[in-house]
Amino acid sequence: MEKHCIPAAKREATLCKNLLWAGALALATVSLPASAVEGVIFAGNGNAVDALGINVRTDPLKTWTFQNGGSAVVLGEAEIAYWHGKEAQVPNTNTNRSITEIGFKPVLRYYPLASDAFRPYLEAGLGMHLLSHTRINQERQLPTAFEFGEILGLGVQFCPRLACSVAVRLQHVSNAGIKQPNNGITFSQASFGYRF
Repeated sequence: MEKHCIPAAKREATLCKNLLWAGALALATVSLPASAVEGVIFAGNGNAVDALGINVRTDPLKTWTFQNGGSAVVLGEAEIAYWHGKEAQVPNTNTNRSITEIGFKPVLRYYPLASDAFRPYLEAGLGMHLLSHTRINQERQLPTAFEFGEILGLGVQFCPRLACSVAVRLQHVSNAGIKQPNNGITFSQASFGYRF
């Protein structure tokens, strides 16, 4: 079948799915030492959308130590998530009930205390996201499958070796106004992580 015979929406969905699989394959083939990986499970909601996902974080890529005993680090983070729209599906409309998303971002994390048992932190990050679809629910339209994402969060590390972490985050996904309409999505999230 010739390309122009395939509806534009179906072509875009196929392209998005192919890009999503390519990104997931790239994520799966990243080679990191076992001691440098933190697995995180998170759940969140916002704009009538629930999110559930997994993050993989590296050990610090860059570290700064301050005279007051605090420190700051930059971590690499990759994410795959499932977004589920909570609004009822309307028959004969072009809406999606779900979106699969992958993302990559550097995260700047600040530790005000130098402790080996209990270490609170603040964090912020800016990265990119690739979406399987650009529409969810009735009104939420993202202009492109490639979006930017920002996070702000606070959490604490604990357990021996500071291997466990719990955190809350606010995450916003949009395209920074590059294309309209730019109905971004903002999620509140809670997460639990364990460093292997």
